[in-house]
Amino acid sequence: PQDDAVRKELAKGLFNAFNNAGADTERADRLLNELRKLQSSYPQDDAVRERLANGLVNAIHYAKADTERADNLLNELRKLQSSYPQDDAVRERLANGLFNAFNNARADTERADKLLDKLRKLQSSHPQDDAVRKELAKGLFNAFNNAGADTERADRLLGELTGLAERNPTDTILPSWVFRAWIADFLRGQAHKQSRIESVESAAAVVPRLRRDDENARIVQAAIAVVAEEAQAIAPDQRPALLAAGEAMRSAYRAHFDPDGTDEPG
Repeated sequence: PQDDAVRKELAKGLFNAFNNAGADTERADRLLNELRKLQSSYPQDDAVRERLANGLVNAIHYAKADTERADNLLNELRKLQSSYPQDDAVRERLANGLFNAFNNARADTERADKLLDKLRKLQSSHPQDDAVRKELAKGLFNAFNNAGADTERADRLLGELTGLAERNPTDTILPSWVFRAWIADFLRGQAHKQSRIESVESAAAVVPRLRRDDENARIVQAAIAVVAEEAQAIAPDQRPALLAAGEAMRSAYRAHFDPDGTDEPG
């Protein structure tokens, strides 16, 4: 019982078997219970605790529309995190679990908002935790995207997301979500016959803060193409401003991702 390596492998095996149970909820629950017992027997074992937290997060994801089950699992995960407040891994899993439950809420705006508020509170309590901040940013972005025609709600969420990024200037993940949100805001305006050229300008201003990687480069390239396409359909009196905003984004792309001029965006 005192062999840490064996215990670690047992926890790993139980977690993998739980994950592989798929739709067999009875088997999954039985395996999750085994993980609970193992963690209870060895409360100071970080590896076992992390496997249990992972299992709870995945169970929340699989709960889907079963909100009672999801809430019970979230409460259990929250108690685990509360019992080990210095455990970064468990805190990250709690943030991930809240995000999964938030995402599963979908059209249930009231439930989604409550879960997003819990994410806000968790991030507020741990402002230096990059992983928690990332989950909040994802939640804000998805809530913004789900706002539909509710422009006031969308604007409020966009403001909160940009504010989160401004308060954390060294975070290399947040600018990508802010950039995507500004482009989505522009397209939302187009869909509702509202001119939001300033959103393209704001997106262009974010480009220098994006992490230099292939994914972000592709996102900016796609945005440049979308703006160019929309410029052909926009009212003639607005076209020069939109083309100028698109060119500003193109210039920012060149300077940040392609200073040698070898990968010209379309």
